[in-house]
Amino acid sequence: MIAPGTYRSETEPNKWPKLEQMNSPMHQVLADFIHGGDEELPARTAAVFTLFLSLWQNSGSSITRRTPSLVIINSAEEDDTSPLDSFAASLVNSKDFKQPQINQTGMFAHGTPKLAPTFMANAIDRMEERRKKASFPMTGQELQMLEEQFYAAQKTGFGHGRTRPYTMAWDEAFGLITERDCEVILRLETDDDRAAFLQDVVSDPTKLQAAQGFGPDLTVVSKRLCVSGALTPSEWDGEFTTHALELGLPMVFLPEPVRKTAVDSLHPAFTFMTSMLPNSFHPELESPANLVPDRWFADYGERLRKKLRALPGDYEFLMQRMARQLYPVSLRLANWAGNRAGASSKESEAIALDLCAHALRGLVISVAGLSWHGFGLNGDIPREEAVRVLDWIRHNGSVSLSDVARGTRISKETRDELLKRFAEEDLVKIDGKVVTATTYAEFVAALYGRKEFPEPPIHWKASAAKAKA
Repeated sequence: MIAPGTYRSETEPNKWPKLEQMNSPMHQVLADFIHGGDEELPARTAAVFTLFLSLWQNSGSSITRRTPSLVIINSAEEDDTSPLDSFAASLVNSKDFKQPQINQTGMFAHGTPKLAPTFMANAIDRMEERRKKASFPMTGQELQMLEEQFYAAQKTGFGHGRTRPYTMAWDEAFGLITERDCEVILRLETDDDRAAFLQDVVSDPTKLQAAQGFGPDLTVVSKRLCVSGALTPSEWDGEFTTHALELGLPMVFLPEPVRKTAVDSLHPAFTFMTSMLPNSFHPELESPANLVPDRWFADYGERLRKKLRALPGDYEFLMQRMARQLYPVSLRLANWAGNRAGASSKESEAIALDLCAHALRGLVISVAGLSWHGFGLNGDIPREEAVRVLDWIRHNGSVSLSDVARGTRISKETRDELLKRFAEEDLVKIDGKVVTATTYAEFVAALYGRKEFPEPPIHWKASAAKAKA
């Protein structure tokens, strides 16, 4: 039975951990990262949630059948850099992706990237020819040789790595390019990556929904993918978001707090975790029916249900399932780190609870952030009508109450109901008879500061004190 967590009334002002102790055990590094820092809670929750989802992505299908995608929404339009995205990139080993190049060893040694696709196609053709000759079944050695030729040429022509820039992961002839395990983390590294991702979600969703490519035995197989990257508010528009929620993929849109924090991700413990986590867990986790049996978690579960009711049914299901996977995934990660460092079961459980609490808070805030595009608003007025009125207010700046009714051709009753809902979601500010649309940065700042999203409990202190005693 999990002991219920205690509430914390204010953020404790320690300094953000530099994680400089090279010999610190992994579970202690995780605890320091979760609880350290003189930044406000928003930055800490966003950083911990980014850490959690990135480690989950690193673990791949060995931990859950489907791996969630993490898309960070940079709150500053004029600044295209995102500390959280840089942190995520380091955690999913995006810098380990090897670009196409001539390799000196392997079955395609000294071959050029230009010739690689032809060599790959020849391997596929030869495999298909041998399959057709039923009277001469292919030996295991021949199969292995053709596979080696294919993947050696793929390494030269398309690079290699578990993480790939989005635009370098797709090919018209070979489909989604992955390693032999048929899994890949797609990084949004460049403007071209982001543009291609945005276009695919809107115009070619099946490309992501039913990704296929050549796998073992050089046959076309289904492949597993997740996305990691950041978008600006203008890129994250209503049309894209509408299509993204209908993909049927667990995709989280995390608003980045306005006050940004450079996150130290170079600690040896993180480097070790990201290099060792892939395929570390078996079997896959079952999704439990309930959240953590604790009042704080139950309250957040209720808030999540309220936010999801007005969203597409498939997305609601995916987020509800993901919410229930948070603790089992947290526990596996915490146990994995603790077992290698001699942590007690109580310490590992405490880290898992604290990691899960920030993850659940981040997930609920991410779902609530969809109200920027009119999703999840309470009431009976259709979303399309609400978005039409909201867009008019945003386009016209500060306007009077009468201007809203007259300019959008709605009744005063409908206007008042919509403005009430907009104000509850911090989408507008109402000062007397003047209505002003909030900026995205203002919306995010208010989102993280809402009283309905209280700070997570701390389980680590009690656990660490018991361990010390």
